[in-house]
Amino acid sequence: MEPELTIMKRKLQQIPFDQVDEFLLRQLIHEGQHTLLFLGCQKNLGREVVIKVLKPHINHHEEWIERFQREAGASANLHHPNIIQVYRLGEKDGYHFIASEYVDGLSLKELLAHTSPLPVDIAVSISLQLLEAMAFVHQHNILHRDIKPGNILINSYGTVKLTDFGLAQIGEEPQVTKQGTLIGTPAYMAPEQISGQHLDARADLYSFGVVFYELLSGIQPFSADNITATLYKVINETPESLLQLQPNVPNELIAFVEKCIHKDAEERWPDTSTALEQLHHISSNLGFQKDEKKLASFITPYLEKKRHHQECSELTTHIQNDEEPSPSPSPSPPHHPILKTFGLFLFSLIVLAALLFWLKPSGNSEHSSQKPYSPLISQNAVNPQKDSIKIQLDSSRTSLIKKDTLNIQSPVKHGSGDIEKNDSPVSSKTSQEREPIPPSTAPATEQEMNEAESIQKAQISVTITPWGNILINGKEVATHTSRFNQELSPGTYRITLSHPSFPPRQYTITLDKGEQKALSYSFWENMGFLNIEVRPWAEVYIDGKLWDTTPLKKPLFLSAGEHLLELKHPKLLPYREYVTIEKGDTLTMQIVLRTKN
Repeated sequence: MEPELTIMKRKLQQIPFDQVDEFLLRQLIHEGQHTLLFLGCQKNLGREVVIKVLKPHINHHEEWIERFQREAGASANLHHPNIIQVYRLGEKDGYHFIASEYVDGLSLKELLAHTSPLPVDIAVSISLQLLEAMAFVHQHNILHRDIKPGNILINSYGTVKLTDFGLAQIGEEPQVTKQGTLIGTPAYMAPEQISGQHLDARADLYSFGVVFYELLSGIQPFSADNITATLYKVINETPESLLQLQPNVPNELIAFVEKCIHKDAEERWPDTSTALEQLHHISSNLGFQKDEKKLASFITPYLEKKRHHQECSELTTHIQNDEEPSPSPSPSPPHHPILKTFGLFLFSLIVLAALLFWLKPSGNSEHSSQKPYSPLISQNAVNPQKDSIKIQLDSSRTSLIKKDTLNIQSPVKHGSGDIEKNDSPVSSKTSQEREPIPPSTAPATEQEMNEAESIQKAQISVTITPWGNILINGKEVATHTSRFNQELSPGTYRITLSHPSFPPRQYTITLDKGEQKALSYSFWENMGFLNIEVRPWAEVYIDGKLWDTTPLKKPLFLSAGEHLLELKHPKLLPYREYVTIEKGDTLTMQIVLRTKN
């Protein structure tokens, strides 16, 4: 067995084999929650391949296995230079695997992490190749449904490759997902994809437009702190104009991108082939073209960095594994007496220096005139982290986040026995070991009195997304703000956060002397969506209030919890039902109103 394979197996101890069919597994290059990705070799053809293996704990999840098979099935017959080629779908010892083309290059996500926005000609070259791949996919009656930078690769020759068909929809077959969940990556999903409506090629075209926008501007137009806020932005907000963000982008390209990401699918390009034809025409008039050599030259410095990092990681892995105990007894490596002697000498010097510094007399030293230590609260003594939730979505989307973003932190209290941490040996002593400080006979200055009073106070900081009004014990202290700080006397307080479009949020907190607390709350997190299709049509009432009339232009944005839904039509029987909205989820309903007797 080859040395690197031994290291890989010793490190993971997850795969009971080193070969599947004619594919030899050489090196683990990525480990996800559900899959392992290996760099391998197809022995009979002598070419490098990528082997994706489902972890064994997924075997009882039929949906994941079906998606895994779908990924191979959707792309196996798509032979195109801009689409990753799948070689084999199989199973060994209960492990499902896919063997596919290996790309020596970067993902578009990696490239954007190095440099963004991209030069206009580079962005156009990438987009033309991507559209050619998408047009070919759509001609075969397949929707990708997860077009995003992480699924777009660029090899060392400047060829763009579309990959990961795990969420693809083939023909008119039903979606592989449970009711009430979404498939895709929210920041790149079309509004109709979020709403659970019927999809066609224009949904993929929308995702492409978001990617193109990001290449030209360096900004993800619908990115937000959490999934619910992202979905809200996709459905309701228009991204900032590229003309304002990047004035150097030609107007023709700006108009092309804006048409791709129009909220209404009817206003987009009718299909990918038409969009590709238009982009070719615009690019030709502007003097841009699909220049793979130029693209290869552009990514080369970033690809070299990636290769160097991988080489360093592999070297580190070899060293770490060499230090691990061997499965069988073996003699200890020879010692190096020179290194050992030098290490002992260096350690002795450090200990001696520390002792001299510790025992140094301070009575008549020139530093004895320093001000007595005063246990004041440092401005940076407490640094509450911004309340945020980082979510990584891979090719699956099971359910939206259902987590309250409230984050109350209780930092260190600064009482009489608490002192600020200091790196010097002297200040690291306890209060009992510290030399007594003679009381000052001078009267306290106004600044010292204010500092002493400040120590007795507590402090509250509030962060609100997107913004809100703040009441403390019923008194309004801030309006239309996203950040708020206030000194308060020790005690118990009732804090209310309000926003005209959301239900209020109330907290009761107790503050001790010198304590600092942070509240962070997102109104988005307690919201969900209601999408209703009514035949023939109806006025939609929520909790007794008229909200809209069907057909809805966009899903209703409601607070989580139970709501009374009423549908009214002048000539049909009214419909009445209590519905429950889950945080971050979309509830889709189809209702046919009955005629009156």
